[in-house]
Amino acid sequence: MNTLKLDPLYTIFEKHLYEFDDTGKALTFSDSHIDELITRTVEDYFQFLFSRKVTIPGQWRAQIEQELRYQVRQMLMKKIYGCLSMEEYKKKRKKTN
Repeated sequence: MNTLKLDPLYTIFEKHLYEFDDTGKALTFSDSHIDELITRTVEDYFQFLFSRKVTIPGQWRAQIEQELRYQVRQMLMKKIYGCLSMEEYKKKRKKTN
């Protein structure tokens, strides 16, 4: 049987992406909400790694966190716009017009 395994970072990202606030409304995408989504996702991913007994050397944590933040931002841009950059979006639009 062929089963698809999702990357835990992506799974955690989607969990936070679809969270609702106490009023039942979806979170908006202001800069502060985006930063909060990224921060929560990265923090939860670190917790996931630690729960799996993964050790991250202290001197590498900042670099790993920076890379994870970048990856989560890329996932968000791809999820929202279907593209990772404005250039990619413009090329895609030209093809459809």
